[in-house]
Amino acid sequence: MLYNSIQVPSEIIHKWQEVVDVLAEIMHVPSALIMRVEPPNIKVFVSSESKGNPYEPNELAPLNTGLYCETVMKTCQPLLVPDAFATKRGNQTLTSSWG
Repeated sequence: MLYNSIQVPSEIIHKWQEVVDVLAEIMHVPSALIMRVEPPNIKVFVSSESKGNPYEPNELAPLNTGLYCETVMKTCQPLLVPDAFATKRGNQTLTSSWG
């Protein structure tokens, strides 16, 4: 499947932006993301515009490196990480994958 061939209309992206902004606010987390798989990478497709969010749209990270979003994809379950830097896994994932 050609992942880049799926075009998301700008109206949908705008709605998703609203969703991640509200989600970050009500969950009291610095970031809410919608990711897009583009093998061999995964990229930030939509990122909340919340204070303290370290993620920017279009940032790339390699797949199969233990990112939290990979856990979500494998388990098909929601995942709340209140403070990724407070966990060894989170700190390694954030610093190694995102620089």
